Amino acid sequence: MLLIFDRNTWSEVLHTIKSNRKRTITTAMGIFWGLFLLVVLLSLGQGFKNSQANFFSSLSTNGDMAIIAPGVTTVPYKGYPKWRAVQITMNDLTAVQNKFPEIIGIHYIKQPSSSGGKIKAESNYAVGDINSLYATSQHYFESYKIVLVKGRMINATDEGKQRHNCMIGVNLAKKLFPDTDPIGQLIRIKNASFTVVGLIKARSEQFSLFGNVVNDVIIPLSVMTSAYSSNNNPSALVIEFRKDVPQPEVFLNNLVSFFKERTYVHPDDDGAIFGINISTFVRIVSMLSNGLSWFIWIVGIGTLISGIVGVSNIMLVSIAERNREIGVRRALGAKRENILQQIMLESFVITFSAGILGTSLGIGLMLLTDLALPANSQLMVHPLLPIPLLLGIIVIIAIAGIVSGLLPANRALRIDTIKALQEE
Repeated sequence: MLLIFDRNTWSEVLHTIKSNRKRTITTAMGIFWGLFLLVVLLSLGQGFKNSQANFFSSLSTNGDMAIIAPGVTTVPYKGYPKWRAVQITMNDLTAVQNKFPEIIGIHYIKQPSSSGGKIKAESNYAVGDINSLYATSQHYFESYKIVLVKGRMINATDEGKQRHNCMIGVNLAKKLFPDTDPIGQLIRIKNASFTVVGLIKARSEQFSLFGNVVNDVIIPLSVMTSAYSSNNNPSALVIEFRKDVPQPEVFLNNLVSFFKERTYVHPDDDGAIFGINISTFVRIVSMLSNGLSWFIWIVGIGTLISGIVGVSNIMLVSIAERNREIGVRRALGAKRENILQQIMLESFVITFSAGILGTSLGIGLMLLTDLALPANSQLMVHPLLPIPLLLGIIVIIAIAGIVSGLLPANRALRIDTIKALQEE
């Protein structure tokens, strides 16, 4: 509880602090470094959390996700030879969704049937290598979010009318159209021409499902099937499932086993159907982040408690040295409340001032760190504390100031006036 202090109390406290300047500085250092360390560690933890959020910002938040990709068999099974390219069909997608009610949605990409070697895109200006040429299912970019830099996305009309429109990545656009707006321009891929309708980039440059889209070309699924592929079988699946699935890894294994059974793949042939649970990776990183936060708070609060104990101990020494002074004040009519106010205020001023200075230095250091970090930093993104947390730290400092004065104040109130006056 904060008390209302009169002018005389403030004067006495300031006089005591000034007259014991060396002791005051020694007393304050523990709190100063405790708050400095707390702010720096919390800021670094916040920077790591921001980088984590940025890393996974391209993923849908509707559910957990898994990737399923067909490969090549390595053992013969049920009359089928090894080295057979596994094909997942649209009928398999319908069957798996009926089998597993936990599935929220299935999204997929389709790549050319023969995509060996580098794929090139040509324009009137330049030639550029394509990282990946593919088409997507209708709601794919709801599960994997990208940034539309300019133009528009491929839409249902493009699909229905098999329009030769495309979206291209920003890096590829710079190579193909170094001095021209790419929107509306023509590019040529494998003897087919496409009009650029959209310019895209990844939301997170550190994480992607199937490669960074900055060098990709995305065309309508109907055009992919007619121009570059003999079927509409997906090349890779992104399966979203409910977040309340108790064992995501077991669920993924069940999905892989289901597709192996549907495609006549030996149960132990791990190379034929590839599965990865993205949600497990996300959860592991989240657990590491939460563990780091707890560790930071434990270290920071522990350091702060050490500072509070230091303030209390030095204040107790100060009280012991001021026995006669306190006794004289009591003999001249000072009330218990006056003594309590002075000791509590003295402790509060020292602790709060040191805490604010330590906090300010920590904030200043992290502001400089944020300015020094490269724009594409992967480990640390804006290591700055949010305003509500800073306000919370100020409250902690105020509480620390009160707590550190409780024991010295109690000691001062128990001083016997007569014995204090008899001391030399």
